[in-house]
Amino acid sequence: MQKLFSTSDAPAGERASYWHDALRGAFVQLDCTFCGADEQVFGQIETARLATVELSRIAATAQNVRRTRRGIATASADRFFLNLQLEGQGVLLQDGRELEMKPGGLTLFDTMRPYELIFRERFEGFVVSVPGEWLRRRIRDRDMLTAREIASGTGAGRLLRTMLTMLASDAGTIEEEAVPSVAASLEDMLVAGLLASGDNRRGRRDDVAARRGDRIRAFAAEHLCDPGLSVDTIASSFGVAASTIHRSFSDQACSLNVWIWNERLNRARADLGDPAMRGRTITEIAFAWGFNDSGHFSRAFRRRFGCRPRDIRSALH
Repeated sequence: MQKLFSTSDAPAGERASYWHDALRGAFVQLDCTFCGADEQVFGQIETARLATVELSRIAATAQNVRRTRRGIATASADRFFLNLQLEGQGVLLQDGRELEMKPGGLTLFDTMRPYELIFRERFEGFVVSVPGEWLRRRIRDRDMLTAREIASGTGAGRLLRTMLTMLASDAGTIEEEAVPSVAASLEDMLVAGLLASGDNRRGRRDDVAARRGDRIRAFAAEHLCDPGLSVDTIASSFGVAASTIHRSFSDQACSLNVWIWNERLNRARADLGDPAMRGRTITEIAFAWGFNDSGHFSRAFRRRFGCRPRDIRSALH
């Protein structure tokens, strides 16, 4: 690895600002918030390049990182990020999907779509950045390219994980004349891993219940601001029994009620960090997304994001 960004180089009191700029320099236009004091902020990024493939090894303290529509419009770098989680755990949110990022796991996300990364603890990851136009030519199904987990236990996914693990340690030792071939091999392994995972996913999505689950999620997303939104009200709107709703959501990482709760928290957190929403109080924002108890909201917010709502709001000042 070559270029290094580290908060150790930042003056006292300016670590958070330095890290914010470092993230943007190494990746794309991003917003970052911390829950702790500036002196507790730590972050380090090592970068390297293999032809059109960019490599970054990142280690940092707990934080929330957001790619917003405004950021995309400001700097629309068209890349896909493939993350190999090395240490710690995180959560990836994109296009209504939520993926847990655990050590050894592989996740892919699109920088041309808004996303959020939530890390409640110190973490380390290895990020591979590939050109967006190239990957879209190789894989036409857009649904395979946003917030996608690549199975890394067997087959092509395991080979991809092994290759990334080796590159995380030895990228700087690759001979110059070998770089184009290594980059091409890495790109081919990424496509193979996605296609292998996609074949399994398509088999599930052929099921009627899975397709209904997509419609249920879309309906719930449109009605998050309604405090009365529940499995029963959704079932009534679809004209089916509540048990049918539960079955249609059974292949998801969490229940529908939990998904609604988490999505409301995600939307409230986005508003709290939006400068355009400064004029609204924390309680007003919480109630606008379907919460009806400010104390309950604050406790749930802290459990999910590891900090208080007012910590996000104070970061705007």
